[in-house]
Amino acid sequence: MSRIESTVTSVWQAGVMSTGTAEIEYAEAGQADLPSFEELLECEDPELLREPLRRWLLKGDHRESASFMYQVWLKAGGEPRLIRESLTEWLTRHAGAENANFIYRAWLAATGEIEVVRDAIGVWLAKHGQVEAAQYVYKAWLDAGGEHELVRMPLVKWVKLHREKPVASYVYYAWLRAGGDRRILQAHIRAWLNAHTSGESDAHQIYESWLHSGGEPAYVAKPLRRWLSDHPDFEATGSVCGAWLRASGEPKVVVKAAVRWLGTHAQSVIASFFYEAWLDTGGERDLVATPIKLWLEEHGESPNASFVYQAWLNNGGETGLVREPLCEWLRVNGNARAANFTYPAWLKAGGETELVEEPLCEWLRVNGNARAASFTYCAWLKASGKTELVREPIRGWLGKHGTDPHASFVIQAWLEAGGEPAAVEEELRAWMNIHGKSPAAWYLRRTWIKATG
Repeated sequence: MSRIESTVTSVWQAGVMSTGTAEIEYAEAGQADLPSFEELLECEDPELLREPLRRWLLKGDHRESASFMYQVWLKAGGEPRLIRESLTEWLTRHAGAENANFIYRAWLAATGEIEVVRDAIGVWLAKHGQVEAAQYVYKAWLDAGGEHELVRMPLVKWVKLHREKPVASYVYYAWLRAGGDRRILQAHIRAWLNAHTSGESDAHQIYESWLHSGGEPAYVAKPLRRWLSDHPDFEATGSVCGAWLRASGEPKVVVKAAVRWLGTHAQSVIASFFYEAWLDTGGERDLVATPIKLWLEEHGESPNASFVYQAWLNNGGETGLVREPLCEWLRVNGNARAANFTYPAWLKAGGETELVEEPLCEWLRVNGNARAASFTYCAWLKASGKTELVREPIRGWLGKHGTDPHASFVIQAWLEAGGEPAAVEEELRAWMNIHGKSPAAWYLRRTWIKATG
C-alpha cells in the first residue's frame, strides 16, 4: 500500500477548510507520481474521487466545513446516493449555516430531489432569505419543481429589497417559469423591466416567461418597445417577438423590430420560432416569404424545419415556395414522427400527392398504427390520394384504434374517397355499437348509405 503525503485541503483529514498535511492511501501498490487529493478534487473525475470519498465518509465527519466535499462530489457528477445519508446528517446540524446554500444548489441541480433538502431550505431561508445570494436558492428550488409556498413569503420580502438589481431577473424568471402567481410580483417585474431597457441585460428571459405564462402583453408593452429599440440585433429579440405574438399582443408593437431583426438573423436557426409564431398568428406572409426561402436553403433538411413547413402551408402559403426543400426534408426525415403533421400540411394546402407518395408509403410502414396517424390518413384520402396505397395500413390502424371516438373520421374519409365499404364494414359496426348515439354517428351513417347505394 503506497502512501503520498501532500499539502492539501484538510477537509480530507480533519474536516476543516485549512491547509495541512494529509495522507492518502491507494489500493494499488507500486504506483509512482500518484496525484494528491487536492489534484483529484481539481480534476473533478468521480471515478478517481469515489474511493477517497468513501473512506472520508466512514469517518463520519459532519463539521460545517465538510460541505465542500459534498459540493465537489455533486459538481463532478458523482452518484448522489453515495453521500445522501451523510449529507442528511450534516443538514440536521448545519441547515442554517450560511454556506449551506451551496449544498442546496448543488443537490437540486444534480438530483432534483426536493424532499432531502426541503426542511433544511426552510430553516436557511428563515435566517438568510433576504441576503442577495438567496437568489440562487430560490432559483434552484423553483427550477427543481419545489412547491411555491415554501419560498413565497421570503421571496416576496427579498424582491422588495432587491427588485431592480440585475440579479433579480433570475428570481423573476424562475418564479414565472415555475408557474408562480404573477400578481404578487407583477409590479416589481415591471419596475425591473423599466430599469433595464438598454444594455445586454437578461430582460429577454423576463419578457418571454411573462408572456409564456399568460401575462397580459399590454402590461409590459411600454418597456418592451424601448428594449426592442435598443436591441435590434440581439439574437433573442426574435424569440421575444415570437412570444409576444403567441400571447396575442398587438403586432404593431414588434413588427418594426422584427423586420430589423430579420435583416441580420433571417437565416439563423432560431429564426424558425419567429416564422412559426408570425404565420400562426396571422402575420402577412409576404413579409417572411423571402426570409423563409433563404432559411430553408440553409436549414431545410433539419428536423425542426418541419415546423416552418407546417406554419407556411397551414396558413395559406404557396406550395411552390417549399416544394423543393420539402422533397429533401422528406428524403432525410420522411419516417420521423414529426412528419405525421408535415404530410397533412402539404396535402391540405393542395400539394401534389405524387410528391409525397413514396416517402409516405415508408412512413406508414413504420408509423401507420400510431394513433395520430389518423390525421395523415384523412389528409391523404381527402386530397384524392390512391386508396390502395392506404388500404392495408388503414385496416391495421382500425384493428388497433377502431373503437376510438375519432376513428369515425378515418372511416368516413375512406368511404368518401371511394374506398370499398367492405374494407371497413366490420370496424364501422363495432364503432357504432359504442358511439352510435354520438353526433358523429349521424354523419357516418349518411356516408355509409351513400357509399353502399
